[in-house]
Amino acid sequence: MLDPLGRPRVLHAHCRLVYGSVLCTVGRWTEGESALLEVLSAFGTAVGHRGDAATRVAGLRLLQGRFEEAGALLRSAFTARSAAEPLARLHLMTGNPDLAVGVARRELNAVASDRLRNGELLGLLVEAEIARDDVAAAMGWAARLNELAEGSEDAALRAQARVAVARVAAAHLDTQAALKAFQAALGLLGDSRPLLSATVSMEVAEVLTRAGDRAAAVVEAQRALATFDRLGAKLLADRTGALLRSLGSRSRGMVRAPDAAAADLSRREREVLELLRQGLTNGEIAARLFISGRTAEHHVGRVLNKLGMRSRAEAAAFAVAHLNGGSST
Repeated sequence: MLDPLGRPRVLHAHCRLVYGSVLCTVGRWTEGESALLEVLSAFGTAVGHRGDAATRVAGLRLLQGRFEEAGALLRSAFTARSAAEPLARLHLMTGNPDLAVGVARRELNAVASDRLRNGELLGLLVEAEIARDDVAAAMGWAARLNELAEGSEDAALRAQARVAVARVAAAHLDTQAALKAFQAALGLLGDSRPLLSATVSMEVAEVLTRAGDRAAAVVEAQRALATFDRLGAKLLADRTGALLRSLGSRSRGMVRAPDAAAADLSRREREVLELLRQGLTNGEIAARLFISGRTAEHHVGRVLNKLGMRSRAEAAAFAVAHLNGGSST
C-alpha cells in the first residue's frame, strides 16, 4: 500500500515515528506530537507502528498531566513492547509505586539486550523504589544502571546513571553526594535532553531547599520552570512552581513585559484568554471552542501559568489591558 506520494505506507509511518520521537527528545514537542499523531491517524498504518506512536504520545500526555488520555492510549497499545515504561510511569504518577515496580521489573527481564530501554527502566525503578521508601532496593537498581552505563559512549545513558545515584543520595539526605552527581549529569546532558536537564535542575533545587540554601534553590527552580513552561510539561511546572512559592518567590524569575507574556501564548491560548476576559466558565469555554471540559481546564491552566497569574480574574484584567486595544501584541 502506497501513500499519496507513491511511497510504501509502512516506510512513511516508520520515518514519521522516528522523526516525531527525535523531535520530542530534543524538546520540540509540538512538532513531534504532530508527526506521531499523523502515524496514529493514517489509514493502513502497521499495528506495530501504531502501537509505538500511541505509547510515545501517552508519554507526552503524562507530562502534560492528562492521565486519562494517557491511559486510553496505553490500553490501545497494551501489547506493544514500548508500552511498559509509560505504563509503569502512569502507575507511579498516580500513586501506585508497587504496580510501577511490577511492570518495570517484568519488562526488564524481557529486554535484556536493549541497553537504552534497560536504562529507562532501571532509572524508573530507582524512582519507584524511593517512592515506596525502599531506598536499599533503589540503591541496587542504581548500581545496575551504573554497570550498564560504565564504558558506554552514550552520554544520555551515563547521565541517567548519575541521576539515579543522585536520587539515592538525596533519599539518604546526603546533600553533597547528591549535588555532585546531579552536576555530573548536567555536564553530560548539555542541551541534548532539555526535559531531563530541567528535571535535574528542579531536583537540585529541592536538595538545596532542604539544605537551607534558599537563593541557590530559587535560581535552579526558575531555570527548570522556564524549560517546563516552554515544553508544556504541566506536572513538572506545577511541582516547580509550588517549590518556588514555598521559597517565597514568584513562579517566574522576573516580571515579564505584557507584550512578551502575550506573545508567548499560542493561538488557542489567546482565544481562551479572550473568553476569560468575557467572564466565561470552563464549561462555557469548552462549548464555545468545541472542546472537552478537561481540555478547556488544561488551556486555562496553561494561560495562567504562562502569564504568571494565580486567578482567572487576574488573567481577565490582563486581557482587558493588553488585548484588543491595549498594548499591541
